[in-house]
Amino acid sequence: MGGSSSRRCIATASCASFRRAAGSACDGYLIEEGSFDQVSSVYENTLLHLPDDGERKEYPYSIRCYTATELVEMLREAGFEDMDCYGGFDGEELTFETRLVLLAA
Repeated sequence: MGGSSSRRCIATASCASFRRAAGSACDGYLIEEGSFDQVSSVYENTLLHLPDDGERKEYPYSIRCYTATELVEMLREAGFEDMDCYGGFDGEELTFETRLVLLAA
């Protein structure tokens, strides 16, 4: 068959939250919307502040999320040899359900 095609697979998850801001420094509403790209492990997010005075402000940011395997490899490349991985501040076991990864080197 002639021709060629290119396919790109991107797996993403999206979320949004909307809440009333409290306190003198942040009166109004906060809208937070983001998506996570599972292929690049990047979380893209925008925090939108709608203050009571009506002046809209946007604060975009992105976060690269690293796996425990990537973090351990980075520490090895930096010269560390002995490492322990934990799933929490109290030494919880690191599992697939763990939302926090702590490394001690």
